[in-house]
Amino acid sequence: MGQNQSRHQQATTENIADAARKGRLEDVKFLLVQINDQSNRDTCCIKATEVAAFSGHFEVVKFLLSQINDQSNRDTCCIKAAEYAAVLGHFEIIMFLLLQINDQSNWDTCCIKAAENAAVYGHFEIVEFLISCLSNPDQSRNLRFQYSINACSNLQEPFVASLGLEPQWLFQSNTILSFTAAMAIEGSNSVLTDTLSRMQPDQITQLLCLSISQRHVALAATLLNHERFSTQHVDLPDDNTGATALMLAADAGQHELIHKLIDLGASLHAQDTHGRTALSRACQAGHVRAAKTLIDNGADASHRDSQGLTCAQLAQRYEQRQVLRLLNPTENPQHLQAAAQRLHPRWDHSEQDRRLSRELHRLLSDAGFTEQRAECQQGLADWLEGVARVLTQDGRQMTGSYAEGWANSLVQVNGRTAADSDIDWTVLVAKQKFHMKGGCKRKYSCRDATRLQVTEGHA
Repeated sequence: MGQNQSRHQQATTENIADAARKGRLEDVKFLLVQINDQSNRDTCCIKATEVAAFSGHFEVVKFLLSQINDQSNRDTCCIKAAEYAAVLGHFEIIMFLLLQINDQSNWDTCCIKAAENAAVYGHFEIVEFLISCLSNPDQSRNLRFQYSINACSNLQEPFVASLGLEPQWLFQSNTILSFTAAMAIEGSNSVLTDTLSRMQPDQITQLLCLSISQRHVALAATLLNHERFSTQHVDLPDDNTGATALMLAADAGQHELIHKLIDLGASLHAQDTHGRTALSRACQAGHVRAAKTLIDNGADASHRDSQGLTCAQLAQRYEQRQVLRLLNPTENPQHLQAAAQRLHPRWDHSEQDRRLSRELHRLLSDAGFTEQRAECQQGLADWLEGVARVLTQDGRQMTGSYAEGWANSLVQVNGRTAADSDIDWTVLVAKQKFHMKGGCKRKYSCRDATRLQVTEGHA
C-alpha cells in the first residue's frame, strides 16, 4: 500500500499499527493526529509501539512513545514493547525503552520480561545486560542462576559463558554439574577454567570429590590435571564421612583416577570415620581392578577398620568372591564359600544365587535397561565389529557385555564403555595353543605348558 493510499484510511488502531509495522513514520503521524480522545490515542500508541519495536523501527518507537501522556501508560508500553524488541534482538530499542521508565518496580519488570524473550531466542548479550540492570543484586544473582540452569540443560555453552558460573552453583545444581561434565568429555573447558579461577583450593578438591561420587570421570580427570588443583589438599576429607577423593574413586571402581590420585600424592593409609581405607572400601564394593591397583601401589590389605575387619573379611561379609580370589589367590574356593556362609549361616548356595539374581535385575531395571535398548546396543556392537574387521583384517569378534547389549555398565544406558570396563575382543591365532587354568585336561602334550589364570573372563 502506498503512502498516499494509506492517508485516505480511517485512523484506527489497526491501521496505525500496520503503518508502524512497515516503518512509515509520516503515515503514523498523519493517522494519529486524527484521534482527539487522549485515552484512545494512548491505546493506539501502545499497540503501534509494540509492533514497531518488534519490527525494529526505532524512530517510530520514539515518536509513538512521546505521544503517550500518562506515565503509567508509558511504563506499561515500554515493558510490552521491550518484550517484543527482545524477540529479534533489537538492543538499541530495548535500552531506549528501559530509560523511559521512572518507577523502579516497573524498571525491574521490564528487565525480567525482556530477558525472558531474549533468552528464548538466543540473544545472550541482551540477557546479560538486562540482568545487570536489575536494582536488587540478589534478584540479579537468582535470575542468572535460573538462566544458567536452563542454558546448561540445553548445552548452550556460549550463553553459559556469557552468564558465568558461580562456584557454589556447581554444588547446588546437578544440571550445572552435568553440563560441566559434558563439556569436559568434549574437552571444552573454558567455562570450567573461568569458574576455577574464582575457587579456593579446598573448594576445587570438594568439587573433585563430588565429581567422583557422581561418576563424572572426565570432569574429575580434568580437575586433577588442572593447574589450580592443589596436591596439598588431595587428601581433604568429606565433612560427614571422612572420605577422601581416593576413597571415593575406590568406591566407584575408577582405577584410572586411582592411578592419578596416587601419582599426586594421595594417601593409601587415610581412614574414613569407620576406620576404612581406600582399599577397604574397594574390597567392600567388589571392585577388583581398583583393589589390585591400590595393592600394587602399597596399600595394606591387612588393615583393620574400626570393627576390626580386614579387607578380606569385608569382602567375605559382602560376598565379593572376585576380591577374595585377588586377596587370597591360593585359598581353597570351598573354604571361602564356607567362610561366607558362616557370616550368613541361614543362606544356602541356591538362595544366595536367587538373591544375587534379583539384585542384578533390580540394578538393570533402575538403570533403565530394556529389551529394546539391549537390541539397539547389540546392533551397534555388530556394526562396530564389522568396522573393526575391515580395519584389522584379523577376523576378530567382539565378546562380553558390550556385545551382549548391556554396554559395560550397570548404571548407564548410553552406549559408552564404563571407566572401569572395556570392550572385549577375541582373535583366534592359528597354530597357537592357550592353556587355561582349570580348563586344561592336563594331557601329555600340555603337561609342561604354562596355564593362564582366568580373572573376570580375562586370561
